[in-house]
Amino acid sequence: MRRLTDAVASQANRRSSLRFLPQHGWSANSKKDFVMRKLLAAVAVLLAFASTAEARGRHHHHRHYAHSGRPAAWCGWFMRTQVGSDPGPQFNLARSWASYGSNAGGPSVGTIVVWRHHVGKIVGQENGQWIVQSGNDGHAVRTRPRSLAGAIAFRNAYASF
Repeated sequence: MRRLTDAVASQANRRSSLRFLPQHGWSANSKKDFVMRKLLAAVAVLLAFASTAEARGRHHHHRHYAHSGRPAAWCGWFMRTQVGSDPGPQFNLARSWASYGSNAGGPSVGTIVVWRHHVGKIVGQENGQWIVQSGNDGHAVRTRPRSLAGAIAFRNAYASF
């Protein structure tokens, strides 16, 4: 019985020894452990790059489409349905609306308000706040008071809403 416990202890000591011995090279267990650590590190690096690529992908809304043909970020796509004549798929990207129509010079009812990553139309004013209707606002078409802070353009449409 003592021989068996000595053999098990000896085997455990050999497994826990994760050293490169110059005169012997890599032991089988330490080599496996080394490979597993490298593989784990590679997977961690790939996951880190994948998550940053996903974050970057959100800024290229015109490239990502849902199964219905509607872009995943669809506020610009919705605005295309709100103007008289569809200006085309390049306006699926919110900031493209900063060049649509003519300069409104500031907020007013009926103007298109453009942020870097969102677009909507001003449909009213209530208690000093502008009421904006937009698509993809909480994954729905919503009409609600919105701050115009950060807006990059206010545009008059070519045709009326």
